[in-house]
Amino acid sequence: MQQASSKVLIAYLERIPDAAHPFTLALLERYPVRLRLSAPRKSKWGDYRYGNRYTPTISVNRDLPPSLFLLTFMHEMAHHLVQIDYGSRVSAHGSEWKHTFSKLMLPLLSPKVFKDDELLVLAVHMRNPRASLATDPALHALAVKLMHGDALTVAELTAGDRFFFRERTYIRQEAVRKRIRCFCTENERIYLFQPSTPIEAL
Repeated sequence: MQQASSKVLIAYLERIPDAAHPFTLALLERYPVRLRLSAPRKSKWGDYRYGNRYTPTISVNRDLPPSLFLLTFMHEMAHHLVQIDYGSRVSAHGSEWKHTFSKLMLPLLSPKVFKDDELLVLAVHMRNPRASLATDPALHALAVKLMHGDALTVAELTAGDRFFFRERTYIRQEAVRKRIRCFCTENERIYLFQPSTPIEAL
């Protein structure tokens, strides 16, 4: 199987906490995979691709802060290990993947790798990892803080407030369970937002 190129490997290591380097290098040596750095993607932080004619490849968004970059890489690496052990016989984010992901992260859940506030969130997240990291409200809020600082969020608005998000105007409505209903004025559709989604006030 193709090894990660030294140039891309160095770029990956530069984007994760220093204390995670030995574990990451040992993992890639044992389970080689092609690595890619991706331009920022709105829909996902990383992905894993494989196939009969496709070299197993992990890509991670290059703009992620170190802790999220490492978490995303391990999320995708868990897919690679599940593919090696089970092939396509199990669901993508089933119990096999959850167990593998949690096992990969266990040696990294240390103050040497993550900050205290990050560890608190990750310790809970890894009890039952989700298919999309962004669907965990606490992890999503942490990601927003790491990536956008003190940006205004949907949760800070009141019903009827207007805001701008990804080139569209919305009106904040009521909360529905763990999401907030928002009306898009351009297409007159309702969308459910994570409370911690960063937005621009109007």
